[in-house]
Amino acid sequence: MSHNIGRLITITPIGIGPNHPINSINYDHPQEPGQPSRFVILHFNNASFPANNRLEVNLGYGKDVFNSASGSEFWTRPINVNALPSGNIPINYIQDGAATGGVQLVGFGRAHRIHEGANPCTFTNCDIFLHTNPYVEPVYDTYWICGANATTCFSDPKWKNAATLPNDLRDAARKAACMIISAHGDHLSTCSATLIADDLVFSAGHCLAISGTNSPADLSGALSASVVLGYQTDASGNKPATYEPKIFKVLEVVEYNFTTDGKDYLILRIDISNGTSGISPLPMRTDLPAPGEELFAIHHPNGAVKKASPKTGDFFSVLSVSTNSIRISIDVAGGSSGSGLYDKLGNVVGTLSAGGRRDNLGNCSSTLSYFPTATLLKIIGTTPPPPTVNRDVMIVIDRSGSMAQITQTGRTKIEEARDAASLFISMVQQGGGNRTGLVSFANAPNLDHGLAPNNNANKNTLIGPAPYSGGIVGGLIPNGTTTIGGGLSTAISQFSGSATKDEVILLLTDGMQNTPPMIEDVEASFGNRRFCIVGYGDASNLDGPTLARLAILHDGSYTVAQDELTLKKFFASCFGNIFESGFLMDPDFHLPRTTNKAKPMPFNICGEESATIVVGWDRVDSQLTFNISTPNGNTISLSHANVITDRGKTWVYARLTLPIDGEQDGLWQVNVFRPSQGEFTPAPHNLNYFVNVIAKGGPKLHVLSQKKFSYTGNSYNPLVRLSYDTNVSPSHASVELFVKRPLQSTGNILVNKGMQSTLQIDGDTIPPIYASLIKIKDDQAGKLVDYETLNFKLFDDGVHEDGSMGPDGIFGNPIKDLFNAQGLFHSGRLQPMAIIVKPLGKRCGQCM
Repeated sequence: MSHNIGRLITITPIGIGPNHPINSINYDHPQEPGQPSRFVILHFNNASFPANNRLEVNLGYGKDVFNSASGSEFWTRPINVNALPSGNIPINYIQDGAATGGVQLVGFGRAHRIHEGANPCTFTNCDIFLHTNPYVEPVYDTYWICGANATTCFSDPKWKNAATLPNDLRDAARKAACMIISAHGDHLSTCSATLIADDLVFSAGHCLAISGTNSPADLSGALSASVVLGYQTDASGNKPATYEPKIFKVLEVVEYNFTTDGKDYLILRIDISNGTSGISPLPMRTDLPAPGEELFAIHHPNGAVKKASPKTGDFFSVLSVSTNSIRISIDVAGGSSGSGLYDKLGNVVGTLSAGGRRDNLGNCSSTLSYFPTATLLKIIGTTPPPPTVNRDVMIVIDRSGSMAQITQTGRTKIEEARDAASLFISMVQQGGGNRTGLVSFANAPNLDHGLAPNNNANKNTLIGPAPYSGGIVGGLIPNGTTTIGGGLSTAISQFSGSATKDEVILLLTDGMQNTPPMIEDVEASFGNRRFCIVGYGDASNLDGPTLARLAILHDGSYTVAQDELTLKKFFASCFGNIFESGFLMDPDFHLPRTTNKAKPMPFNICGEESATIVVGWDRVDSQLTFNISTPNGNTISLSHANVITDRGKTWVYARLTLPIDGEQDGLWQVNVFRPSQGEFTPAPHNLNYFVNVIAKGGPKLHVLSQKKFSYTGNSYNPLVRLSYDTNVSPSHASVELFVKRPLQSTGNILVNKGMQSTLQIDGDTIPPIYASLIKIKDDQAGKLVDYETLNFKLFDDGVHEDGSMGPDGIFGNPIKDLFNAQGLFHSGRLQPMAIIVKPLGKRCGQCM
């Protein structure tokens, strides 16, 4: 470590204990002239603690206790001298079982505002106890800051106060980001780090190197080191009212490497014998990111409070990747070394290792290099366990007047929505820490059921007993206008903002907002909660661009259900995306009235711990059921002891815990058939149905494509990552993208057909544009736009711009001539995708 935040002072040894003249002192350390001490660490040696004798040092926020297990030499944690009377530090040798023993105080480290070396532009301020309010920023080192000038000392670093990050996975990374303080040479020094286990922090090897590359770790520096978590101000730069940093002593160096070939990593173990930090550690990613993937960083430049990069926007892009280096371009300073690089899923991806300097005019001559966690984990042969995640889900349902419209089945939209919601609620597993709530909205929102644990009582309150068409959901009646923003704001108010919770909104709407508050009015409160949005209808009644933009900005999915069957299917899709690993299969089928048994549908199991099979159909006067064939040809009925099943009016599902009867991996089959209903079985009907197979414990698809604007005629590379919860990617996997794209633009259709006046449906006001599209659709027998479905194979081979020279779990394939018309591009297969495309020259968003 070389970043200078204060001096090390050697003193004439002061003996304390029975072997010396005194047992206790109030040590008054000498301060730097004109610079009050921010904190002090004390250095002791020649320690002897026979029997249960010990040394106690008052830290101003607790105490350090040293005994025979501490060895003969040790350092204290940072001491808040300003919290102690007159700044004196009480030190007491406690006799407990022996009349001999003692220790010597031989020196101390003193942190204060100080120039770093000979650089006149650097004035550090490592004020971990925030003695000044507001916090006084350092004069930052111009060396690694774009646009800075080492002659005039001007700099405008492109980072922001980490307290301004939204309350999402970035907030979890902010809390896990920390700082290491240690003695180095003749001064105190800092590096940044990340908490990766309750008792482990991850940083860069050069932060503890004795000298340069290939040098061993400085074990005396590790002996002096402490780790500080929670060193930050509020968003305005002020000391938080409940500010209390958590400081832990370093016990040992667990992993260290700093070599000329680019290896640069450090893992330290901290002392949690008196309790953990209460902060959730971050998982370490096991594969390399792709060039173009969006990441962010959190660091302590010049010993300052936490900073987040980039300064504007949410993420920056990876420039290039190799085994020992992830290259990016951001501003940093001394003390940023060892800081974490994080992905959008909350994984730590790398640690800041090296970077080229800026010249005296501030020109950015090169980029920064982060050593990847993927390479580290391969070297040390460790795969971290997946973190435990509890989920809070608020279901938000539109009950405006337009939901009274009749669907193709002869039922109203609200009836179909009730069925879809009852399927979702019934599928959520009971027990554990998951919670579900319900909000409905028309001209005003209503909190129908606050967040509550998933159990039988709350399930019955929400949807009633089988066939789950009652309860609060069954009583939703459509009438009035549409305030989507009001519904979402009410749902958001139920969330606690806990870093240990995955907070998700499941939104169903069939219309466009026409009553305040609008989405735009309340969006600032959304943070970065995930959204799973299902639009019921098509361009004649949905404000697709607004809903897609909402999904884009909140790492969610937007899908469009044009009929009651796909509505249920997409609610099952949302369940899979929120609670499970995703889909193995989700095809649609038709069962003629002359056929009682469908052709078996195969699916593969490869390591999944459970599978949920959902069958939904389009008529309430008919029933379907199914059984499952195992790889060995055995039949698993829905009454099997290892199967959990439930049935609604138009759906049935079964959850299999695997292995079942000793079988797991291999080719399974779903066998759908009409159940026998005895002597009075009604006449069969033609049925449209779907089969969803939802996996848990298997790999998930994560979207890596940048949230950029697209134009008609643009090419598009749908970068996705396939990985397990452990961050390991499966080998020999294949990924395909299915896209349903419009063949006509709604804008052209309106120009050709003309405009209608405002329309009223059960109190819901339909604007002229959408009223015109409804009229056109009615004139065209319910069909507004023609679609075609295309499929594209994605590759993990380094050739199709997936960002690597070989297989790494990241798939891509640049697609040309996909965006041929403006409108909604949609994929409802394994990973729902919605892309809004507008004519060249107009900006538009995309979401997967």
